[in-house]
Amino acid sequence: MFKKVKQDFRALLEAPPGKRFQQQFHRRQQSREHKFLKRIMFIGGGMLVTAAGVFFLPAPGPGTVIIIIGLGLIAQESLRLSIFLDKLELLVRALTDNAQKWWKASRVLEKIFVMMLLFILLGLIIFGSYWVFQNFKIP
Repeated sequence: MFKKVKQDFRALLEAPPGKRFQQQFHRRQQSREHKFLKRIMFIGGGMLVTAAGVFFLPAPGPGTVIIIIGLGLIAQESLRLSIFLDKLELLVRALTDNAQKWWKASRVLEKIFVMMLLFILLGLIIFGSYWVFQNFKIP
């Protein structure tokens, strides 16, 4: 079982950007070994993992990564979600490439200003999470 998971993950990583999730979807659909119960497990498990990621978003940590893993599980059974994740990957890659180019070309004062803004934003997120958890208690 773990051998198959490793093969699927390796195939996902080796696929070209913008086609990864669609290729994974088609590979999964071509193998006739997946039955209705497996399909329900992938979708249900993906929804649970995604919900856990949303829960962990306010706290500093891997909330975004957990959400992506959950959506990846669901995308194996949904062509529309596979297409969306492929487009999202290309968008994120373009944004990070532009950010890296800007970072390399910017002056030291600009970098200091951006880092200060990021630390302020992180502080606001941490304070907001603390405030929410302190003020909204479940009886």
